Amino acid sequence: MSLFHRLASYIVNVTIKTISEFVIDVMHGGIWEYKQIASGSRFKRGIYNNYTKKRNCFIGLRSHFADIPIFPHGLDGIYISNGATIGKKCVIFQQVTIGSNTLNNHPRFGSPTIGDNVYIGAGAKIIGRVSIGNNCRIGANAVVTCDLPANTTAVCASTRLIAHKEIKENSFTPLY
Repeated sequence: MSLFHRLASYIVNVTIKTISEFVIDVMHGGIWEYKQIASGSRFKRGIYNNYTKKRNCFIGLRSHFADIPIFPHGLDGIYISNGATIGKKCVIFQQVTIGSNTLNNHPRFGSPTIGDNVYIGAGAKIIGRVSIGNNCRIGANAVVTCDLPANTTAVCASTRLIAHKEIKENSFTPLY
């Protein structure tokens, strides 16, 4: 690659990083409006990707939303894969993953479909081609890999307690 091409690429990257928040928040009224047009060009995708990277989140451009979900704690740590479909009035807390199963031979290959009025607690994981019915609740840190009928709640297994005869050393030792 020539010096000119490297310089041009650098200028484009710096421009994207500099203007991404202004373009999305001010000119387009937020990420949801910008998401609708971002797949149109490489430059717009770059702005969108930089915006989500700054917020430590990923919301795939090919994910589908019936309306804007509610994020009580913002977008931080949220991952929504490209093929996911999310219904109306969904509440999604921090550190949630709505991810695709990409193993070709797996029976749940694909992306989740989430119904309307679904509450997804902090740290929950919904993985693969599963269907979450309307009015469901998914508890904090629950891992959902099967379909949930409408009006049900998914929670983690209860905590297991393991008793030890000896005292465990729990200090932190850095590797460097």
